[in-house]
Amino acid sequence: MKIHEILLCTPERTTKVGLWLIAIMLVGSIGYLHLLAGPAYEFQLFFMLPIALVAWFVSTRRAYVLSLLTAVLWYLADRQLGGDQPDRIVLLFNMATRLGLFISLVWLLGYVRGMIMCQKPFSHPNESRQARAQEQ
Repeated sequence: MKIHEILLCTPERTTKVGLWLIAIMLVGSIGYLHLLAGPAYEFQLFFMLPIALVAWFVSTRRAYVLSLLTAVLWYLADRQLGGDQPDRIVLLFNMATRLGLFISLVWLLGYVRGMIMCQKPFSHPNESRQARAQEQ
């Protein structure tokens, strides 16, 4: 199976549920690692990977839920760590910023996947050029 076939496949319902559960466990594990590592390390990319997986293969609705769960989990970890900000308003602002980033990622991936799935499938872009050249 080629990469583009894998990226454009639509998993069955049981596979989607499995991916959803794996993503939740990954977010929980990454949150725990964030708690162990402390506030000096940024984990945004690692949190984005399960969200992107869910947005692409499961559904954007579940990815939005996972985004909210991730932002809240990150907020709780930062609050537990204490960080260098004694004020909760700073932590809430950071959580809102991260949530906005995650939601933007979900929207973008959902939009791109929707556009790709709606397009007429072409076997190869060069084949249409070759067909036009032969007609002329």
